[in-house]
Amino acid sequence: MHASNAVGVAHAGWRGARAGLVSNLRATMIKAGYKPDRAEVGPGIGSCCFEVGPDVSEVFPSDSSKTRWGTSSVDLVRVVESQLEGLDLWANGGCTMHEDGWFSHRRDATPLRLASIGWLA
Repeated sequence: MHASNAVGVAHAGWRGARAGLVSNLRATMIKAGYKPDRAEVGPGIGSCCFEVGPDVSEVFPSDSSKTRWGTSSVDLVRVVESQLEGLDLWANGGCTMHEDGWFSHRRDATPLRLASIGWLA
């Protein structure tokens, strides 16, 4: 079986990135007969604002970074992009923490949650 049209949607914070959520989604799609060729990474907290402790930065030593104020950070977009290697990749690059116009539970301390939608034109 070869299926040509599919969309996979995943939301990965550092725990999901550590667990290989994006890689696992990709592998599951391939196992189901789909051939992923393109990936898009939406906005998320940027390394500029994602302050982490040593327990998290040690999990991603090659993707460590610094916040705008100089504390330890992890570049989650870079982590996810590495799990999407070989695909045509587009990344939004927006930081939901300090840029207006993005939903952010962390910034707004809201009980609301995020929904993601993917579709084929």
